[in-house]
Amino acid sequence: MKKIILSIVISIAFHILYFICTIGWAYMKTIFENDFIKEYNNAYILQNEVGIGFVGSPVFLLDSILSVAIVVLLIMKLTNHYTRKRKFEMNNSNNKSK
Repeated sequence: MKKIILSIVISIAFHILYFICTIGWAYMKTIFENDFIKEYNNAYILQNEVGIGFVGSPVFLLDSILSVAIVVLLIMKLTNHYTRKRKFEMNNSNNKSK
């Protein structure tokens, strides 16, 4: 149960990081495009407002979070399985050499 909760938390963290990067990228583009537009004198039809937002289905967001959580859980399980197997093989090789 702890691994499931941890995988969901990691999935939500990935999604928050994705949204922060997306909004930051849009903000940076907005800042640097203003300098480019100021160089031209004939740019008179420009929008005065900038809308930053997210339009999407909450079901898609939930599905995305659960899908990433399942992938993270599988990676955690496989990593745990292979590290245990490797430790077991190392212990057996140490016992045989003695």
